[in-house]
Amino acid sequence: MKNRIFAICLLLATCFGAAWAQVSVKQVVGWYESAYVTWELYQGADMYNVYVKGASETDWKQLDEELIRNYGWYGRADALGLKPGNYMFKIEATNGGSVISGSATETKTISVQSYDRDGFAHKDGVAVGAYNNDGTLKENARVLYINKDNVDNVQLSVMRDSEELFTGLGDILKAYEKGAETRPLAIRIIGNINTTSGQLYGDADAMQLKGKNNTIPMQVTIEGVGDDAWLSDWGFVFVKANNVEMRNLGIALFNDDGISIKESVKMWVHHCDIFYGKAGSASDQAKGDGSLDVKDDSQYCTFSYVHFWDSGKMSLCGMKSESGPNYISYHHNWFDHSDSRHPRIRTMTVHIYNNYYDGVAKYGVGVTSGSSAFVENNYFRNTNRPMMSSKQGTDASGDGTFSGESGGMIKSYGNIFVECSSNFSYITANSVEGSGATKVDATSFDAYQASSRNEQVPSSYETLAGGTTYNNFDTNSSLMYTYTPDATLAVPAKVKASAGRMQGGDFTWRGFDNSIDDADYDVNSDLMSAIRSYETTLVEIAAFTQTTSAPASYTVTYYADVEGTQVFATQTNQTKLVYPKNTPTKEGYTFVGWSAAQGQRLSSDLYVYPTFTDGKNSEGGVTGGGEVVAKKWDFTSWSSETQAAVTSNSSVWVKASDGTNRYDASFSEATDLGFAETEGITFQGSVRISWDTSKGQYLQGSFTMNVPVSSGQKLTFVFANTGNSNGTRNLIVEGEPIASSESTSKVEATYTVPAGKTSIVVKGSGGLNYYTITVSEDASELEKPTFAFSASTASADMAPGATNTYPTLQNNSDGTVTYSSSNQHVATVDSEGNITLVGVGQTTIRAAVTATDTYQAASAQYVLTVTDSSIPTYTVTFMVDNEVYVEMEGQTTVNYPEENPVKAGYIFTGWDVPEGTKLESDLTVNATWKEAPTYTVTFMVDDVVFATMENQSVVVYPEEKPVKDGYVFTGWDVPEGTILTGNLTVNASFTELSASSVTIEAGTFPVGYTLDGATSASVYSYNSETSAAKLIPIEDGQHAVTVPGGLYVSKVTFIGCTQNNDPKGHIVEFNGQSCSYQLTDRKAATFTEVVFDGLNIQGGFTFTVDYNCAVKILLEVNAGTDAVSPLMNENMIRYNGREISADGTILVYNVQGVLVKSGARNVDLSNLARGIYIVRCGNEVMKIRR
Repeated sequence: MKNRIFAICLLLATCFGAAWAQVSVKQVVGWYESAYVTWELYQGADMYNVYVKGASETDWKQLDEELIRNYGWYGRADALGLKPGNYMFKIEATNGGSVISGSATETKTISVQSYDRDGFAHKDGVAVGAYNNDGTLKENARVLYINKDNVDNVQLSVMRDSEELFTGLGDILKAYEKGAETRPLAIRIIGNINTTSGQLYGDADAMQLKGKNNTIPMQVTIEGVGDDAWLSDWGFVFVKANNVEMRNLGIALFNDDGISIKESVKMWVHHCDIFYGKAGSASDQAKGDGSLDVKDDSQYCTFSYVHFWDSGKMSLCGMKSESGPNYISYHHNWFDHSDSRHPRIRTMTVHIYNNYYDGVAKYGVGVTSGSSAFVENNYFRNTNRPMMSSKQGTDASGDGTFSGESGGMIKSYGNIFVECSSNFSYITANSVEGSGATKVDATSFDAYQASSRNEQVPSSYETLAGGTTYNNFDTNSSLMYTYTPDATLAVPAKVKASAGRMQGGDFTWRGFDNSIDDADYDVNSDLMSAIRSYETTLVEIAAFTQTTSAPASYTVTYYADVEGTQVFATQTNQTKLVYPKNTPTKEGYTFVGWSAAQGQRLSSDLYVYPTFTDGKNSEGGVTGGGEVVAKKWDFTSWSSETQAAVTSNSSVWVKASDGTNRYDASFSEATDLGFAETEGITFQGSVRISWDTSKGQYLQGSFTMNVPVSSGQKLTFVFANTGNSNGTRNLIVEGEPIASSESTSKVEATYTVPAGKTSIVVKGSGGLNYYTITVSEDASELEKPTFAFSASTASADMAPGATNTYPTLQNNSDGTVTYSSSNQHVATVDSEGNITLVGVGQTTIRAAVTATDTYQAASAQYVLTVTDSSIPTYTVTFMVDNEVYVEMEGQTTVNYPEENPVKAGYIFTGWDVPEGTKLESDLTVNATWKEAPTYTVTFMVDDVVFATMENQSVVVYPEEKPVKDGYVFTGWDVPEGTILTGNLTVNASFTELSASSVTIEAGTFPVGYTLDGATSASVYSYNSETSAAKLIPIEDGQHAVTVPGGLYVSKVTFIGCTQNNDPKGHIVEFNGQSCSYQLTDRKAATFTEVVFDGLNIQGGFTFTVDYNCAVKILLEVNAGTDAVSPLMNENMIRYNGREISADGTILVYNVQGVLVKSGARNVDLSNLARGIYIVRCGNEVMKIRR
């Protein structure tokens, strides 16, 4: 009997063993202020309870059921609102609401990080959105979960005149226009929401959040849950919003702008993926309009860690209605093959740092209309025009990029430019070593190149159009936030790992081909196809009634080295690529990134390699976004046949043929060269081995270069003598001489790699060797095909019965031809090149032919404009105060002008007819305005009222500058043009002066000193002696030196020479007195010193030379016997206890700044109440006590 009972128990255990097992955890991961856990589906479970707690805590917190989702073959739960620290999850399987016994399991501990809150949005430390700065929800915060099924029927009560219940996300947000609701609200988006809902209230079919005004904090966060929150066919518009955050969302196929921010304050958009929008009617809107636009006087915004996927126009930052400076930050964004506007700035003050410009086709940062931008520690990969200012520098021709607007100023520091093409242009105002500049021009430049992060841009540098100077906001602690930029070399790895949605999001496609996509600004048809066909794998929310088959899983192997010899990490059972938390290291190098893009779906086992850089060279494989092409040309070792040597101090270098990726070795004396085989480099294209002959050294012996190759590869060797000595130099490949160079001759040789070869040995040898060897892949044997359309443009009419003809493709290649259309809303093209018209607009028809054994690959394209003559068109006239602003003909709907009008004292609020309105006749549209609010600005000097300005909307400086003896006025502590939000006090800043020796020489002069009105001067660089002495070139005639007020000059020493080989120049006048002091010629070993001593000069002096000369001026300055205490000058204003006397008009103010007495030369104060008064006469100020 006992045996039978045991057998029955064993049978029951076998049948229900699965129900007794714990839930099997697949993955648990911590991210930014959130974490998630996934698990295998549990047999018999229809739901799960999921909990989270801090690793050191005892109490579990249960997650909302909306955060628990079914993906068909696994479950997932996300915990949001976590402060940084260590956490763990607990999962319980349930059925019918009851926990299945024995199913509970706890996960390992994972780490959660904080979001990066650097930027202007957080400058004052106030938390933006529904969350505190520690990542937790604010007190009394509410949470609203949105998915595709409830977006139009979800309900929430919102305070208006009283608390009311609203239905649908659009109506809920619209209720905020009243301005009465201020409770924090977190709107959490789950899954893919594809909607054309009638509740989209933006001006171009976007969800709109609009405030009553931008002074009432909304405290709203709109965020995605997990890695697959996706908005399709709609974006967001924020108008008059304050304190709003948007994060962890994918936005695609939006109308007009993806995210549009207008008249808003304290906006924070971060960790989002922004894809293509819908094509607009304009030729430059094939990818949609702006991805993230901020305008209409928006202020204190931060845009960070956003991944922009091939955006056409990334970000417009300011229209013409702004009064500036507004203060915007862009940092740690990934501009992934996007085209332009990174950002395109008008009037605003913008900090742009630690962004990754990854194959930008048109331009990076663009500044116009008096804006100031600090562009710092950004990584520019193949960006031809990284920075531009309108109508100068690279944009000197003013070819329409910036609509002919006046220029703006850029301060550039710490940026890196790699993989630059022959079209790369970066013109700096000044010369700084290592800047990457292609040209230096002090008047027509792209940017001022700072030599240190805290350097101020001198006011002598200004834009050609508009005369704008840089406002130096970044060095003003009262304006700037505290931050620590990442090292530029670390930017690609950090940005690619962190930008965009959680762990790169769930979207995947084949990836960009840098060789094509870097320069191509058309729509990438493969990317567009992947976006349009995207589908989430989410099956159910808070339910587990359905299952789907699990996709195949694979193993991902990460290597620690480029060669793939050391395994760094192995991930098994993976369906998509998620980077390991840690990264490999290499001594002397910085990790740049992995060779495959994070987030991609796996279809096989994958091997991933690292990329490193030392700031000069890069090494690593390339697929899916790597930094360097896979082909490696390695300079690895010296020949053992003869020891190589140099005869004197010198340098030897190896670099690519385009001048990039240098490897340098310098020698202070004659030496033998001993390079280890491990000292290799990797770079694109071709390699050049050369010896710097500037100091007369030579290489003796031979060297060896190992070149990785593939069977059948065709190579070209160019072998050239770079010296002028005679002798034969031999080029040897795989032990066989293939070319010789005699004297200064250059030879070219081709070589086809034999079958089975993966590496060849290339050697140069000879007696006295001055030579270079260039190795490149040879394409000369392949003929370029005749491949072109017969026209570059074409037009077509969609009207019924219309006959259309299209350009003919001319092609003599035997390669495969494929066709594409950049805007399939306008036209499609099939595999035979036949075109089908779809809608009105513009598209690019492109054909590409593959390479064959006979012909190279090639492509051709033309622009097709489609109209419909059967649809009547009309004229829309836009009016501003009864004057025509813009007239648009041939319109079917109302389309707003690109530029908004500007009106002094008013803020533009829009047009009185909605954009998109269908036209039935000609139409007049009028601008609408609101009067700009005004306030009082009080300017103070040492707690004394200097000036009061009433009825101001922005800060405007007084015409007169304050004077303070013994000090130099350096400015006001609030920038001119700052938008006022209330009455404001502005304080004067001074620099104290003391008795000292002062030198006026080439470079920037000491504060307060000028020569002929300038505060700096260039150097007379005739030879090393004039340069070392920092002499300033001056023309014949009189010159003036000014000295700060309150200081007296006791001694002046001139050191200089004549700008001629003969001593023709003289100093013939000093401070009004004739003299004659001859200056040496410019080749003299010692320059003339002319000394004027025993002086007591205040304010400055003059001197005259009778020939073009070069000088520097040494001054001895002191406070002088007539100097007085700050704010007082007894020689100008005198007070005897009853009466004020001065040589001019006397103004007497009380401490509130009210004028109480005035008069000429004498004012009696005996009838004033006792107290403190401020007396002014001209620029002199005196504080008195009655």
